[in-house]
Amino acid sequence: MGNNWFRQFLDGSNKKISPAILFFVILQVIFITVASTTIIGLNNNEIIEDDATHYKNLPELVIDDLVNEISFLSEDEVADIQKRLFEIVSENTTSLDIGKVDAVIRENKIYLPDFNEDVTYFSTIVDIPSLEQSYQIFYGSNLDPDVATFVLCLENDGDIIYKDFKCKSSDSILTRNEIVSYYLKYYDFGDLMPIVENNLKEITLLLPKGASIQENGNYYIEQVKEGIKLLGISPEIFKYSLREYDDINYDEW
Repeated sequence: MGNNWFRQFLDGSNKKISPAILFFVILQVIFITVASTTIIGLNNNEIIEDDATHYKNLPELVIDDLVNEISFLSEDEVADIQKRLFEIVSENTTSLDIGKVDAVIRENKIYLPDFNEDVTYFSTIVDIPSLEQSYQIFYGSNLDPDVATFVLCLENDGDIIYKDFKCKSSDSILTRNEIVSYYLKYYDFGDLMPIVENNLKEITLLLPKGASIQENGNYYIEQVKEGIKLLGISPEIFKYSLREYDDINYDEW
């Protein structure tokens, strides 16, 4: 009785259903049931975390003694610097399955130029022994907060202590160029005017009136190099050109 009703339902008559059609219908029902169960299971297992939950589950990264070494930093500034460091650490680490990442400031690698202005700047090298990684941090509080902190791979081979660490960071030369271009103007070079050229690797020194390239050129180049060193950046990445006062066409600048 039940089977007859089922067959009548399928073809609307009392005619018998061929075994092939019945087998096809049963396969379709099984396929739809399995597919539906799979989709429901995937949806149940997919947990979408909000940002707060996501970051709560990430390891904590702390730069030891940062507040003690750089006294002008606020808690928010420290938090932002540590966040930026964590971002590049994450890019250079395949797995962070540890509860905490401890970074330490390398001895004798803190740069704090005194601009005698309302300008706060520092750079330093930090090491992470547990990951065998090192980075350089640059911070200037007078810049836009979005670009106040830069964390880059080390530039000088002599600073690299973890030789097997293949660090990756984007636009490191461009970033160092921007830092030098911005902060050189806060040094007191007298009437000397250093200009960082757009080609990223050249600095033109416009000499004061009465100064000659032959007599004073090397002195002024060394002055500018010392200023760049105080930013924690190697002055050797730049080329230096000199122009005397009487040879300058100020319409060019």
